[in-house]
Amino acid sequence: IVALVASTRNHPLIDQGASPRASIALMRMGQAYAFLNGRDYMVPQDVKRVFADVVPHRLLLSHKARSQAIHADAVAEEILNSIKTPGVSRAAV
Repeated sequence: IVALVASTRNHPLIDQGASPRASIALMRMGQAYAFLNGRDYMVPQDVKRVFADVVPHRLLLSHKARSQAIHADAVAEEILNSIKTPGVSRAAV
């Protein structure tokens, strides 16, 4: 969650990225998604699933992005695809 939100603050097509409150919303939505899928724990795929619903409307795109008709949804999807999904390493098991 931290890496995803931080990436919105460093993206060249975004003037103002997601706030710390966006991190909290992303966590809560991930928890809700996990609960609705019968789990009492959240996995990275839950966060990935709700990212597009939580983050794009919180982004202020740059003039360059707006002039090229690039939408926040597309930028958010690019960010989501650029961050490696965390997992459990074999050494930790």
